[in-house]
Amino acid sequence: MSSREIDPSFPVSRTLGSVSGAQPKLLVTLAGTRYVEPHECAVAARYEFCVDLAEQLTQYTQRKVTANPSWSLEFAVARTAQGLQQKIRSCTWDVSPEEAAWIMLVVEKNLGQV
Repeated sequence: MSSREIDPSFPVSRTLGSVSGAQPKLLVTLAGTRYVEPHECAVAARYEFCVDLAEQLTQYTQRKVTANPSWSLEFAVARTAQGLQQKIRSCTWDVSPEEAAWIMLVVEKNLGQV
């Protein structure tokens, strides 16, 4: 499970699971000392991944603005967003469109743009 609380604005997509057999089954995963839906663990893992990526992209954007004094913060953020989309299109990063939008909102918030 996540060590931090998941931001309510984080996009969550629900994936259903199934188990074959004649008798009813309950899909759960052991997380620490309690059983949770696999969905909870997956959301927590995705959230941690996206938060980490947003922090890295924030630092990257700050470095680019510092290295290129002629760039405005808005221009650097737009370039970062383009780079994120290129990584997604090339299947380098497995990020949904909703997660990418959320990541860029976090980057903008971290840089004081929102």
